[in-house]
Amino acid sequence: MLSVRRQSILDTAHKNIRCASGLCFVDNNEQTLNYLSDIIDKEGLCAIRALSGHEALKKYEEEKPDFICLDIVMPDMSGYDVCREIRKTDSDIPIMFLSSKSESFDKILGLELGADDYIVKPFDIGELLARIRAIARRCISKNSRIK
Repeated sequence: MLSVRRQSILDTAHKNIRCASGLCFVDNNEQTLNYLSDIIDKEGLCAIRALSGHEALKKYEEEKPDFICLDIVMPDMSGYDVCREIRKTDSDIPIMFLSSKSESFDKILGLELGADDYIVKPFDIGELLARIRAIARRCISKNSRIK
């Protein structure tokens, strides 16, 4: 059965994501976090922000986000390491990398570590939102078949 936490990712009756816990954006660039938070707020969503990998893990434990968008390059802990840590205990939460690392190797590594998607910066905000919605729909559809 789909958990309430996962079900809150997307209100399937509407085209917008509706989350109770929020989308956690992890990036060491505060301007990027401000930009993403503003966009997400305009979409009627709750943005959870983290400026480092360790802060992301703390917010993951404390705030239980519905979705995580991770940068890779951070000073304390890479996004790869954050993804690896989360996947040790949670295989369900959607994770997407948002990174300026554009080499195939980086994308493949991120996906093989358990990310659901990988978008290269700079990105189109419409595409980002569409990908978040698509992943959320897939998670809800996949989990709702298990009863």
